[in-house]
Amino acid sequence: MIKTKTNKFLWIFAGIFIVLATLSYNACAKYIPFFLHNTVYYCRQVIQSVTPQAIQLNMKQFTLWGLSALALYIVIKVFLTAWRIIQQQKELEQKLTDNSAILPIINKLNLQHKVCVIKDKRMGAFCFGISKPKIYISTRMISLATSFEIEAVLRHEKYHLENNDTLVMLFAVFTESLFPFFPLVSDFIAFYHTHREIEADKSAIMGAEKGRDHLRSILTKLLNEDLYPSYATAPGFIDTHTLEMRINTIIQKTSLTPRLSVKNVLISALSVMILGSLAMAPVQAIEYHQSGQDAVMACFSSGSCSNACQQNVSSESTSSRLYSPAVFTSVSY
Repeated sequence: MIKTKTNKFLWIFAGIFIVLATLSYNACAKYIPFFLHNTVYYCRQVIQSVTPQAIQLNMKQFTLWGLSALALYIVIKVFLTAWRIIQQQKELEQKLTDNSAILPIINKLNLQHKVCVIKDKRMGAFCFGISKPKIYISTRMISLATSFEIEAVLRHEKYHLENNDTLVMLFAVFTESLFPFFPLVSDFIAFYHTHREIEADKSAIMGAEKGRDHLRSILTKLLNEDLYPSYATAPGFIDTHTLEMRINTIIQKTSLTPRLSVKNVLISALSVMILGSLAMAPVQAIEYHQSGQDAVMACFSSGSCSNACQQNVSSESTSSRLYSPAVFTSVSY
């Protein structure tokens, strides 16, 4: 029985997702109606405070096409990620074979029903799965590694199971796909990618006698072998992107520090500033139907102003839709 632990990176990615999702939802809910209606009216208080400007037709169409293209890009990227995961699962199921050769090690580590052996000529060991992740290890790895090295590999992968690394990585990848305007997520994923493998190596070292020697030995063997391709959402012992760094960490006992791209930091900060500004501007829109046309009344979000607007536009009985509670963030259209 695997006892799962709380993964701090899950809270980090969840926090990023909640903040970006909230800001994006508010911005879309507040602005999109202005581009969908042909007529925009202003209440008296708004006219006294600002100089209203009409949205140019070209600007309106450009904005709608831009938002539509962004939405389509996000949908396609999320769909492709989900499709790849399904295909990878099918591929693994077709390669399953008997695991009796390493059964004593499996029992020793209490990994019953958690380890699958796949028939493959490449070196491979990784965790894969969403609701019920498992450890997959290739027949090539079993044939070349000693029993002590295999134990080190399985201890490494057991760490990933205990820390829900497959779920965290899946959530991180989807967050990256949903918010392409916040590229700092990619830097966080890269750091987490390396950090989790180094921590799993430490777990393997501490769990067995001479664990450091056995782990270094099997990692060195991987450098001269054909490796099983890494899956984006699957933490793996044979991760080619972190292999040399992990060997150096084991030998030199160096620490890992996050590396953030200056460009990604600037783009992400600018995106948050823009979305935050849009979300906090105090203008409210009330949608209504008049003379066969849908329109928008722009009011300040103060109670007296918005209530007066609602009382002086068409009632629910003559409206094509209920009043929208959306709060708009711009007074220039």
